[in-house]
Amino acid sequence: MRKTLPIAVFCSVSFSLAVQASTIITLPLNAPVFVSLTAEPIVTVGTRTIDFTPNLNQQFINFLFVTTNVSSLYGGTLTYRETVGLRARDGLASLSGTFPSSPDPEFDNTLPVFAVGTTDLILFDVIITGSGTPFPFTLTDLRGATSTPQFTSPLPDPSTIYLCGAGLLALLAITIRRRRSALADG
Repeated sequence: MRKTLPIAVFCSVSFSLAVQASTIITLPLNAPVFVSLTAEPIVTVGTRTIDFTPNLNQQFINFLFVTTNVSSLYGGTLTYRETVGLRARDGLASLSGTFPSSPDPEFDNTLPVFAVGTTDLILFDVIITGSGTPFPFTLTDLRGATSTPQFTSPLPDPSTIYLCGAGLLALLAITIRRRRSALADG
């Protein structure tokens, strides 16, 4: 009896999660995807699931859903594929923004085409080269209100920079000790 209980609990939990996450979107997005949050407020993009129910009354929703390092596809140049999510509760009237050029000749960084007045969540990808590269948007709803999110590609984490520096200092210390040791022996 003990051996079957954890399996039954696992199946129960897995089933309840699968029922809740009803809108599943696979990555990468080569074309914009429109999701009706009023019909399906729980959205899974890649491996990330977000329940938008508490945010449905927000005037604007704008965020980076998923960031994927794709540097290996572009010769090691620091490159990210960003999945952007945008929504205007009162209906989207216009969307503008500027992007750097995509390093992929088969993928253009362009704003999605949408029906004026849509209240759907619009998901689309951009490919951004470099660290801290800005790509802002301006959303305007049907009532004339605007939102201007200022997105940037990821910056290296300060702790990562610290660890790299500490590693270099450790290598330098080892090299100096070996040279001193070699001089003392010779």
